[in-house]
Amino acid sequence: MMKKFTFTRSVLFSTIALVSAQSFAESGFPNHQVGLYMRADAQANQSDNSADINGDEDSNRFQFNYLRLNFKGQLNDKTSYRIRYRLDKSLDAGNGIDSTGPGVNYAYIDRTVTDNLKVRLGKQYFAGVCGREGDYSGQDVYKYSLTCDVNPFYRTGVALMPSFNGQSFVFSAVNTGDETSNQDEFGYAASWYGNLAEGMFEPIVAYVYFPRTEQKGAGGAITAKSSADSYLTVGTRFTKDIVQLEADYMRADIESRGTAEDESYDTLALQARFFLMGGKLQPLVKFETSSYDDGALNNAGADGAFDRNAYTLALEYYPDHGKEGVDWRMHVAYWQTTDDFDSAATKDIDTSQLLLGFSFNFTGA
Repeated sequence: MMKKFTFTRSVLFSTIALVSAQSFAESGFPNHQVGLYMRADAQANQSDNSADINGDEDSNRFQFNYLRLNFKGQLNDKTSYRIRYRLDKSLDAGNGIDSTGPGVNYAYIDRTVTDNLKVRLGKQYFAGVCGREGDYSGQDVYKYSLTCDVNPFYRTGVALMPSFNGQSFVFSAVNTGDETSNQDEFGYAASWYGNLAEGMFEPIVAYVYFPRTEQKGAGGAITAKSSADSYLTVGTRFTKDIVQLEADYMRADIESRGTAEDESYDTLALQARFFLMGGKLQPLVKFETSSYDDGALNNAGADGAFDRNAYTLALEYYPDHGKEGVDWRMHVAYWQTTDDFDSAATKDIDTSQLLLGFSFNFTGA
């Protein structure tokens, strides 16, 4: 069994990789790049549910919310690659049905077939599953919406990516299993990334279908019934001068494979961002209204269904905005969620977080 990638080994690995990749790029291979992306915060957490934030009701801590090492490059005029490691996750090959484990976000090759068609092979972001909210790196999201949290993000498979007249499409076939679930069928997705009114409107529509076949054990007994999970996203982004507005509707339907009831998630997320001082100062506000239904109807207090209302306020400062090579940000943010449970036997939950931190991107060429 491979040993887990400890934080110390992660830092050592990233340091060696940064130096070696930078030297590699400078020694005659300028089409290869290495990047180090990180975000660190001082957090003040409050919750009236002891199981909500790292098992603490109230806590203060310093935390690395994001630590990634990224390699990408151009092999020739038609072929490129990207590999990105999560240094806060194990690289144990025993994790994950594709043997990459949760420590690998990306491991793919892009091949340009024609001017209007590209093919992607490998582990990749499952395009469109979180709408415009999913466009952002986790480095830039302070609190994901409820439905986005349950959507599948990174899967291994193949994607066809045609584009024409500013419109982009993604058609994918990927593994339905990951490091926590078994693989039996391929999942499928179709996404449209629109570009209207010369980029002022950027709509997105995505649908994901994850079928799973019936499983039988000894004597032919059914151990897991057939099911199909589906995810629908409809969203858009509007940009005009110093204002950027985003709206996403997301729905996830999760069918049970056993005796439990089916689950469903619904979310409407709205965000406004403003670009001040030439983009160096960016305040943002985000609202979310969501619902979760576990299929139970007030069954002796066992109903876990709830409605969520949430908001995020943030102020970001980019002192080197627009410069190449090194990009860093200072930010202060506050988010709060209120979960209102349908069952009177279940206590409602209020959770909040105040954070002050910085984000740092380095790209060597």
